[in-house]
Amino acid sequence: IAGVNTPSGSISESSARVDVSGQKSTNGGVSIEYADGYMSEYFVVEGAGGIATVDSGSIKNSTASGTIAGSGLYYAGGLVGKAYSPLEGLHASVDITADKYAGGLIAENNAEVTNCYATGNVETPDAYSFSGAFVGQNNGKIDYSFATGDVRNAAGFVGMNGGIVRRSYSTGDVYNASSTFARQNASIIADCYSLGNIYSQEQRLYTGFISRYDNNATTRGFSMGSI
Repeated sequence: IAGVNTPSGSISESSARVDVSGQKSTNGGVSIEYADGYMSEYFVVEGAGGIATVDSGSIKNSTASGTIAGSGLYYAGGLVGKAYSPLEGLHASVDITADKYAGGLIAENNAEVTNCYATGNVETPDAYSFSGAFVGQNNGKIDYSFATGDVRNAAGFVGMNGGIVRRSYSTGDVYNASSTFARQNASIIADCYSLGNIYSQEQRLYTGFISRYDNNATTRGFSMGSI
C-alpha cells in the first residue's frame, strides 16, 4: 500500500495481499519484483512490509497476508518494515524468509504497539538473525499482543528486545533456535508466556523462554513448551 507512510499519512480499515520477492542491491537498497511480473521497483529504504516499508504516520485496523521472501533482505515485516508511530488493532498473516531482523508483524519497532497479532511463519538462515514471529527488533513498547507462527532460526516472539514487552504471548514452535519467546532481552519483558516447543539437533541451543539476558534486564514470564 505504501513504501513510506509519512507523519501526515493515514491508513485505516485496509487489507493487502502480498506476494513479493526481494534482493538486496549492492547500492544498499532493495530491488522488489512482484509475483505477476508487471512491476519492479528500487527502494533506497532498507526493508519491506505488507502495508508499509516505513511507517511514521497512522495505521489502524488493517491486515496483510501472503509472502515476503528476500535474499540478503533485512527488516522484513509482515505488516510494517520499520515502525515509528503507534500501531493498534493490526493483524498480519505473512510468511517471511529474510536474512536478519525479520518479524511476523514488524521488523523493527520504535513505537507503541497494542492489540496486534501475527500468524505467519518466519525463517532466516541462522539462529543469530535477531528475528521473531512477532517482531525482529523492539525498541518501543508492545502490549496485549501475540504471535502464533512457527519459526526457524528465529525466536517465538521477539528477536532482540531493547524496549518493553508486556502482557503478550507466543504459541508457535521453534526450529533450530533456542528461545520460544525472546532471543535476547536487554530491557523489560513482563507478564508474558510462550507455549511453543523447541526442535533442534544441537543441544547447545536448548534454552527455553529467553536465550540471553543482559545484566540490567528485567524478565517476568514462563514457557510451557517441551524441549
